Amino acid sequence: MPLVEDLSPLRLGTEGKVKDAYFKITGRIRVEGQRGYRNFWSLKGDTPYGWLLQAYGNYALMALDHALMAPTVFKHVDPGKKLKMEGDFNLEALDTRFKYAWEGELMRQLPIPWDIELEGGDPSGGRVLILVDHSREARALKGVGVEFNELRLVNPPVLAQWS
Repeated sequence: MPLVEDLSPLRLGTEGKVKDAYFKITGRIRVEGQRGYRNFWSLKGDTPYGWLLQAYGNYALMALDHALMAPTVFKHVDPGKKLKMEGDFNLEALDTRFKYAWEGELMRQLPIPWDIELEGGDPSGGRVLILVDHSREARALKGVGVEFNELRLVNPPVLAQWS
């Protein structure tokens, strides 16, 4: 699909620091599902996270776990139920039917395309996003939720439409 510009305060080249780790945004994958959109901002720098996820004013720093997940993690799950994986994650959302667009340089891989997306969180602010492909292989992005002001942006873009 064509890349849709949104009202994100992030752009290619945006730099910042989170928990004293420097990052620079080098690329973006915009994913649209039935429940809405999500931006996967590709990060380069000192942070152990390869992705900054953004959707509807919510942000999370995430790293892809390359190990395949057991199908029991996502079998018979519904929002409100616990995910059967290490950690105490509650399933918050389930989405399907995705369209993808990207720009810039992607520093890390994502298992595109996926057919099912499961999003969960834990009481301490941990986040998980499970991506299930058409063959039912699943991988997880794991990380932490962050507030926008925690990103300490160095050179945020000027967005004329907000003035």
